[in-house]
Amino acid sequence: MGEPRPFQRSERVIRIFELAGLWLGGTAMVLMMVVVAVDALMRYAFNAPLQWTYDAVAQYLLVAASVLGLSATFTNGDHIRIDLISLMLPRRARIVIEVAMSLLSFAVILGISYTSVKLTWHAWSHNEFIPGYVKWPLWLGYGLVAAGAVLFSIRLAYYTVTLPWTGELVEDKHTL
Repeated sequence: MGEPRPFQRSERVIRIFELAGLWLGGTAMVLMMVVVAVDALMRYAFNAPLQWTYDAVAQYLLVAASVLGLSATFTNGDHIRIDLISLMLPRRARIVIEVAMSLLSFAVILGISYTSVKLTWHAWSHNEFIPGYVKWPLWLGYGLVAAGAVLFSIRLAYYTVTLPWTGELVEDKHTL
């Protein structure tokens, strides 16, 4: 069917942010592996572990690796889907069901977005830190969740609005 012109521009902008999220999430994954490996080496070879490793990995790197790629993973159709029954339905019925499920998903992710943005702002404005060896800012971890959730909610809203026009189900696309 093809997307109307305004949808094409919006798709390009969303894709740029999704690719940035994938890149940042992948970079966080690599950094997490390096930090844990260096910590293990320092701990067992030199009896001098890195004191800040756990907080950095748990509060930032793991969060970034988990949430920043959510939207791109959805766009590529790479989330786990249980489609045993839906694949037996006619395409039009699948589109109607997909729109309904996308609206429900959008509502949930929008709630997560709102809450995480609110928590990020609160932690930022109150200058809150994670207690520990290093004073890590709390807003950064919340902000990573907010960034991933807001981008995912934008993608879900876009998908829900454009699906009736394009007829392209997420499961039809598996490439960046």
